[in-house]
Amino acid sequence: MKDLEYYYWIGFFAADGTFRTRGKRVLLKLTLAKQDELHLELMKKYFGAENCWGVCYYEKYSDLIYHNDEEIKCIQKTFDLKERKTYNPPDPNVFDHMDDDQFLSFFIGYTDGDGCIQFTGGKNSGRKDVQLGFHVHHTWNDVINKMRMRLEKIIGVKISPSKIGKDGYARFNIGNTIVIRYLKNVVLKNKHPYLIRKWQKIDETRLSKYEWQKVYTPKVIELRARGYTFEKIGMELGIKTTSAFNYFNGKNGGKKHVL
Repeated sequence: MKDLEYYYWIGFFAADGTFRTRGKRVLLKLTLAKQDELHLELMKKYFGAENCWGVCYYEKYSDLIYHNDEEIKCIQKTFDLKERKTYNPPDPNVFDHMDDDQFLSFFIGYTDGDGCIQFTGGKNSGRKDVQLGFHVHHTWNDVINKMRMRLEKIIGVKISPSKIGKDGYARFNIGNTIVIRYLKNVVLKNKHPYLIRKWQKIDETRLSKYEWQKVYTPKVIELRARGYTFEKIGMELGIKTTSAFNYFNGKNGGKKHVL
């Protein structure tokens, strides 16, 4: 039985791998930007240096060719990964054969290959809210939405579907703090060989505004019942006066309270 790191790499191959037939042999090539060249070394270590040509280092990128013909053909058959896969995506039902841990590992690998993790206000905004997204060829839209539905089932949170834009590409974004935090904790728990530059942007301890509401609303109600002003409540709890007011009046998705 394959371990979870194997499924991580399959997700990465699904995003960034190039399958090519050379005579009777099938090769798998990975080409990454210079900043991610260490990832190729990790892939070579996992699948065996004897099965790889490279890593070849160039000025702006590096590449590696995996030549274990038998294993590559097995990967292609098992996960329906074809040549010219940008226009020939796998059957979305391929995920049905994975358990939850295997699927999450695949999703994290796919995110490292084709995904983007960024602060929602831009990298220089100072905001800590993070968004995970894909911008892929429209042929992958059904695959992305199948992954979305699987995430919803595992985590129990609704996620907006992927949609095809006017540019012919499918756009998919996850901004829900609960989902993003869950994925980061899976990365840490399973010790995936993840791209640090992406996942380090996510604070795995960060709460969503709805979770903060559950924390603070009972405290605000108690202090209001004792005659505290919202300003004094803010000072007592270390939150803004407006936040105390909003928690009490249900402005953050909660219920308005009357004393």
